[in-house]
Amino acid sequence: NVMFENNVAQRADSGAINFHGKMTNTTFMNVTFYKNSAKRMGAATSHSMGGAVNIDNGIENCLFNNTLFIQNTAKNSAGALSINGIISALTFENTRFINNTAELEDGGAIHIGPWKVSNLAGATFKNVTFDGNNANNNGGALYVTGETSSNIFKDVKFINNTAKTANGG
Repeated sequence: NVMFENNVAQRADSGAINFHGKMTNTTFMNVTFYKNSAKRMGAATSHSMGGAVNIDNGIENCLFNNTLFIQNTAKNSAGALSINGIISALTFENTRFINNTAELEDGGAIHIGPWKVSNLAGATFKNVTFDGNNANNNGGALYVTGETSSNIFKDVKFINNTAKTANGG
């Protein structure tokens, strides 16, 4: 069991883990991300993304199994998890996103973007719960800026998520 708790990135993305390359063949099993935060503020190109985890250059063959994201916060987007780039073979199983917050922008729990660069294809969400996540703009639980295709959602619960000023509670 692995715990990332109360980690803070004052001037960078992601309070707990920040990947600056493509993430391949990676498994997160029995991991808890609790009360991590990304607080950076600045110009439009200097956003704080991913209160717990930020992945900058895509994912291929990645599994989050029995993982908890609880009360993580990003100043801008992706309260819990931010993914930029092309996504293929991404799986979430027995995973919970609870009370995560994107304070100023999109994706209370997960933000996949930016637009035209990031696509969600071939992802599986199985026995996943999004509960009480909040975004100031779009996607209280999940926000995807690019194309989506061939994704599977099985036994997924969206409960009490809020997008305060735009779409997708």
